[in-house]
Amino acid sequence: MERNYQYFLGTDGQPVTLSLWNTDNGTPYKNLMYGNYPIFWFNSASDNTYFAVLNMNAHAQQATVDPTHSTINLINLGGIIDLHVFFSGPENTALEVVQAYQMYVGPAAVPPYWSLGTHQCRWGYKNLDELKAVPVGYAQAGIPLEVLWNDIDYMDNFKVFTVDPIRYAGLAGYVDELHNMGLKYIQIVDPGVAASLNYSVYASGAQEDIFMKIENKTMVGVVWPGWTAFPDFTSTKGRDWWSQQVMNYVTNQIPIDGMWTDMNELSSFCGGSCPVAPGTPWQVDWETVNWDTFNQDVCIKNNCSVLNTPLNYPPFNPLTNGNQLFTKTPDMSAQTSMGSYFDTKMFTCNLENQATSAGLQLANENVRPFILTRSTFVGAGRDTFHWLGDNSAEWTSAFGGMVASIGGNQASNLGGIFMVGADIPGFGGPNSTEELAVRWYQLGSYYTFMRNHRTLGAYHQEPYLFSKTAQASFIQAINRRYRMLPYIFTCLMKGTFEGTPVTMHPSLVFSDQAGLYQETTAFMVGTNLLVVPAVTEGSNEATGLIPAGLWYALADEDSSQVATLTGTGAMQSFTVELYDPIPSFQLAGTMIPMHNQAKMLINDTKASGYSLVFALDSNGNAKGSLMLDTNEQPLIASNTYWLDYSASGTMSNGTITMRINSASAPNFPELSFAPKIVILFPSAGNLQTGKMTATLNRNVDVTISSPVSGKFIIYPATNLCDFEVIQWSAEVLPNKSDDGPEWKRNLIISASVIGTALVAALVLVLYLMKRKSADAGESRPLNGEI
Repeated sequence: MERNYQYFLGTDGQPVTLSLWNTDNGTPYKNLMYGNYPIFWFNSASDNTYFAVLNMNAHAQQATVDPTHSTINLINLGGIIDLHVFFSGPENTALEVVQAYQMYVGPAAVPPYWSLGTHQCRWGYKNLDELKAVPVGYAQAGIPLEVLWNDIDYMDNFKVFTVDPIRYAGLAGYVDELHNMGLKYIQIVDPGVAASLNYSVYASGAQEDIFMKIENKTMVGVVWPGWTAFPDFTSTKGRDWWSQQVMNYVTNQIPIDGMWTDMNELSSFCGGSCPVAPGTPWQVDWETVNWDTFNQDVCIKNNCSVLNTPLNYPPFNPLTNGNQLFTKTPDMSAQTSMGSYFDTKMFTCNLENQATSAGLQLANENVRPFILTRSTFVGAGRDTFHWLGDNSAEWTSAFGGMVASIGGNQASNLGGIFMVGADIPGFGGPNSTEELAVRWYQLGSYYTFMRNHRTLGAYHQEPYLFSKTAQASFIQAINRRYRMLPYIFTCLMKGTFEGTPVTMHPSLVFSDQAGLYQETTAFMVGTNLLVVPAVTEGSNEATGLIPAGLWYALADEDSSQVATLTGTGAMQSFTVELYDPIPSFQLAGTMIPMHNQAKMLINDTKASGYSLVFALDSNGNAKGSLMLDTNEQPLIASNTYWLDYSASGTMSNGTITMRINSASAPNFPELSFAPKIVILFPSAGNLQTGKMTATLNRNVDVTISSPVSGKFIIYPATNLCDFEVIQWSAEVLPNKSDDGPEWKRNLIISASVIGTALVAALVLVLYLMKRKSADAGESRPLNGEI
């Protein structure tokens, strides 16, 4: 993007060369990363020019971006030249370009609603008793927890689809207990399979002949179980075998609620292949291993190497920082069903995730699968969600710290994955300070995926281990998030149906405001909400370029005041005491749906009901959407509803009138959908407390809130989708402190609801047709083709 190169790449206007190659390399700033999307965005607000170019090639690439000459130099090591150009639509905005790309490579998967809650993980829950202590700690502190995770600790010697029979004896029964408590449970799974002859998973794979080969023998690398073989996910037989393993494990061993696909770049600690026979004992102790000498002590000692071929040593090496194509990954000459690993490495992660999704659906066809992946490529968002990998408990971007997560979330959203987050408050690095933990929870509450995760051997950083003051701040941030879940979920659904990113740079929403391209930390959640995080150590200041227009400060439910802010496109600063919420603002002229109350569990939060928060602009107008699903099932017309609301008003006659038009959708009344209507308006005024009466169709009991400057709340006692037209009237009085003459205001608010079965069916039929085409392989991004 114009000037976004400075934000994402840190170039400060100078040319920069990037290497694109999926690698297990942590998250150092500008280093080789776990995944990539070779698409380049060009935004120029000065002449209203917006387009993007996708270099649809799955081979190692090098790209030199030269902002001074507005050029991009691309080098692909293989494949064909397959460039796709995306232009803006009738509104000529940058967002339309992004939407065009997203709809081409999507549609993105929609997560189950529960997954929007808080998640807790740690590499180092050494036994079941340690794991059991975690929900207890959360509950005692009153901190909401929705999902408990296990890293590789639960496995028997780190072999996939196994459970340690001693340290994690009784795990299946405990997962049943978690489910009875209303919690969910997710485990990590790696693609590598221990090359052990007495291991049933390996024996099955060897019998089915599904492992990658080198020189016509099973290729062996090194991952956590030791000597490791890798399934060939490019083959239908290999994917089917993997899906069956997933189904068997979930059905017969542990009833997990989702899978975390890690190490799927593919990662191997010894680059190339190791000439050891399957069944060779592994003799390295991971708890005492010296990583500084690992290559010499293990890889070289066991003759692990790469074949001397042009695939491993091409005439031109596009990778930077001394990396080779085979660094921490199998030999490029390894054989897959679609050619050499050189040709298929970049999209292997997508194929593994497709097979994992299929396996989870075989185990339970009535729920939407939840899969979290580390490695990604174009099209990954169809089947999976993403976290930003092994970050660090740091403030800055240089070591994958908190600030880096802002750009990482935006980049993943641009790439086509809308549910994204970073480990809070940092996976590796130094132990997190309380200040960093508080600030990261405040920021992370606006991620679409919110998880606390920490590495082996480091101090524990579960939120209940910090001070009571910090715990109160965590709870406040989580509660604000839980109330916003209808809006976040609506944004995720819009991402699927319209291609609109959820977390994005303000310049995408306000692409005509050229100055916004310099913003580095403020970001949008959807098109209606602006977040300005506090990201500087030791500072109580949050700063950001505020897009021009009227904004309403997002307030907690019991707030008695409504604060507005006028953005000019210039930098503005806000004082944010450490334990107070960070600034976030609703754009005037929009509606944001919310839950009425935040509870400890998502289901209870959802049961508290809904509020529709209309933030009127200076003309008295507002509009927005609410998308709902009635269960966790795959999206179909009978369980998905899209409701569009619009509001308009005048300022006379002392009457507030609200009109809602709706054709009742099948099954929708079962939701007892009677949301609170919250009206925010820019001029000070009080609403007279009283009872309002419906004047059309039927009488409806309605109460209104106590007088609050700039806000009133309507409490209907009926389903707002169970009638065609309703009008309410109430009187707005001036503030008693106003010195001017008494005045009255009339707001006519009309809300039209598009929620009919016909509309829902039409949208979903189009979606399912595209999905069916994708599942059939017609638009999967494989080896340079979409």
